[in-house]
Amino acid sequence: MELNESLTKQGFAVASITDATQLVSEVQRQRPALVAVNPDMKGFNAYDVCKKIKQDLGIPIILMIDANSSSRNTIDACTADDVVHKPVDKQIISFLLQNNFAMHSKNENSSGAVS
Repeated sequence: MELNESLTKQGFAVASITDATQLVSEVQRQRPALVAVNPDMKGFNAYDVCKKIKQDLGIPIILMIDANSSSRNTIDACTADDVVHKPVDKQIISFLLQNNFAMHSKNENSSGAVS
């Protein structure tokens, strides 16, 4: 079962976006409770994208990075709430999403969507 399908079956709203500009636009429009981001997407600049999503909009971010990558700069620039290594284990990402959603929804009333 594909990751998106697995998360949808668990009650998460999932949007697959392949471009960082589109990601920021959709996050601004939909205002999800949290965002899981693959920093390998087209046009991704960790600092700019994460600043707009996390700092400006206050939406938590989970980065999905390659286990073999040297992504420390990406992680530091993004100030992600959590990091998961690819290939993404469906149970691990589900656990992280649920924990982050629960933690942040206590502080704010959010929509519960994941992009």
